[in-house]
Amino acid sequence: MTCCCCSFYSQQQYLFIESSFPQLPGEIAQLQWKSSGRQYGCLELWYHMSGTEIGWLRMYRLTETGSEVVLWTADKDQGDEWKLV
Repeated sequence: MTCCCCSFYSQQQYLFIESSFPQLPGEIAQLQWKSSGRQYGCLELWYHMSGTEIGWLRMYRLTETGSEVVLWTADKDQGDEWKLV
């Protein structure tokens, strides 16, 4: 999976997570992002999930108490195109 993460201030950063060989089924990659002490932050995430053995992608928000709240999820083949979360 390749993700393009673009910040609130239009500075672009790219993240690539290899999800095919040599990765094994069940392995998990995690991106953690902190809003730099501001009350609110902005994250724009584009993803590309195409193929027969695609797993899942989930976006969580970590609460102040440490609980994970699911904000968004996708699984399986999403088509051969970039999509915005």
